[in-house]
Amino acid sequence: MVNDMIRVGDRVVFRIDPKEEYYKSEGDPADGMQGECVGRERVTVFEDRVGLCIRKPGVYEVDGQAIVKWDDGTTTEPNGWKLKMIDTAEEKRRYAVKRAESTDDTWAEVDAKYEHRVFLRDLPVTKAWEGDFVRVSCKRFNMEAEYGIIERIDYYRMKQEVSDGKPMYNYRICDANKNVLGGTTYAKEDDIEIIEHGNVYKHFNNEPIQFADLREEAAFFKWLGHCKEVRNPATRTYSWSLEEVLKAIADDLVDCFNMESLPFSFTNTQTIRAQRFTDRELGARLRAETLAGFNEMVAESLTRK
Repeated sequence: MVNDMIRVGDRVVFRIDPKEEYYKSEGDPADGMQGECVGRERVTVFEDRVGLCIRKPGVYEVDGQAIVKWDDGTTTEPNGWKLKMIDTAEEKRRYAVKRAESTDDTWAEVDAKYEHRVFLRDLPVTKAWEGDFVRVSCKRFNMEAEYGIIERIDYYRMKQEVSDGKPMYNYRICDANKNVLGGTTYAKEDDIEIIEHGNVYKHFNNEPIQFADLREEAAFFKWLGHCKEVRNPATRTYSWSLEEVLKAIADDLVDCFNMESLPFSFTNTQTIRAQRFTDRELGARLRAETLAGFNEMVAESLTRK
C-alpha cells in the first residue's frame, strides 16, 4: 500500500503496530526508525478494457513505494502500510484537502493527480480479446483440446523476465457450442486459436454488435465500465429502498437496479444498488423496461389476491 500523502523531503517513521500481524519485507527497517523521503518508485500499470473500468484502457505510469534514506545511512523502499509522516498534523491536513477535492465524479482524476499518473501508450497488441470464443490446446492435461471464452488478459506476464514476452489468458471453460462447463483456467498465447471474436473486439474495432436482449446489452456496457453506481440522495449511501429507486427511475436519475445479498449476514437481507449508464439512449430503454416489468409484477400480484 502506498501512502500518497508522503512527498519528497518529508520526515517519516516506520511504525509496527504490535496488535497487527506483521511479516518483515525486504527494505523494512527496525520499528521506530526515522528517515527522509528522497523519491518515489515509478510503477507501470495496465488499465484493462473490461471489469473495474474507470479510465481509458492503456498502459500508465504511477507513483509507487516511497524511497527513504534512513537515519542509519541506508536507503530502501519499505512496506508502505507501516510508513507514516512524523508531522501527523500535516498528514491529516493533506488528507482533508484530498477528501474535499473528491466527489463521486472526480475521485479518479483526483487520485491520478496525487499519484502523478501518466498515460504511456495503448494496451499491447494481443491475439485474443476479452469475450473471444477460442479453441485451446490442452497438451499439459493430456487432452487434445477444449473450448473457452476469454475473461481476462494478464499483461503483466509480458514484463516478467521469465516470460516469453506474450500474455497469459484466463478463460471460462465451455463446449463447442459455447455452453459453460466449469470454472476458469489459463492458457498461453501459442496455445490459443481464435474461433470467433467477441463483442469487446467488435466494439473497439467499430464492428456491428448484436445482443440477445436488453439485459445482455446492459451487462456488456456495464462490463466496459460505461455505467456508475448512484448514491441515494436521501442517505448519501449506495443503498436504496424499492420505493426510492423506482421513483428515481421515474425521475430519470437512475436507469436500473439490482438486488444483492449483504455479506456476512445470517439472514436473507438484501440491498438494492442503482446504476446510471453513460449512453442515455440505452438508459432510456432500461428505465422503460424496468418500470414496465415492475408494473407487470404488481398487476400479477393484485390479480392473485
